[in-house]
Amino acid sequence: MPEISPASSSASSVYTRAQLVAWRNGIFAAFAVGGLGLASWMARTPAVKDALEATTAQMGVLILGPAVGSIFGLTLSSHLISRFGIKRVLLVCLIVTPVGIAVAGVTLTLFASFWLVVLGLFIFGLAFGACDVSMNLSGAINERHLGRTIMPLFHAFFSIGTILGAGACAASELLHISIATQSLIVAAIMLIVGVIGALATQSETVPP
Repeated sequence: MPEISPASSSASSVYTRAQLVAWRNGIFAAFAVGGLGLASWMARTPAVKDALEATTAQMGVLILGPAVGSIFGLTLSSHLISRFGIKRVLLVCLIVTPVGIAVAGVTLTLFASFWLVVLGLFIFGLAFGACDVSMNLSGAINERHLGRTIMPLFHAFFSIGTILGAGACAASELLHISIATQSLIVAAIMLIVGVIGALATQSETVPP
């Protein structure tokens, strides 16, 4: 177990053990909902292609939507965090990310609109990109305060989320649940778990 530096030990004394554990669990939740959202959509790509009657080229554009959004999110994240702080950025991202999933799923089922689906996925990617930076930074600070390496566990929870998302897709296909219904259910879970998780984190600025 790595030793805590004096500065880290002093900072850790500001937070109670319960606060640090809640913070850790909040980051676990953030990583898990990220994996859940990503897998719950991507695993139903064949059904999305059929619903939109999309060509291979159009599916390429569709997949490009969240990728481009993610690049913008990653690029803007440092500016947003510098201005608003990690906790606020993380909270907003964990609200906007499921909104993107819901928009994509609902517009696909109700309107079969290719560009509205792309827009929803772009929103998802934008928020997810900034969320990725925020939760990793917050996790690194929490790790330092706890005084032991837990970053691999944070990323393990992302993998757990992808497993749950893929399982939700398989169940939805088996039960003939529409993509809109699945997206709304997944978005609701992401929103509730994500917000609770973000609120459990602490500010990166140690209070005086």
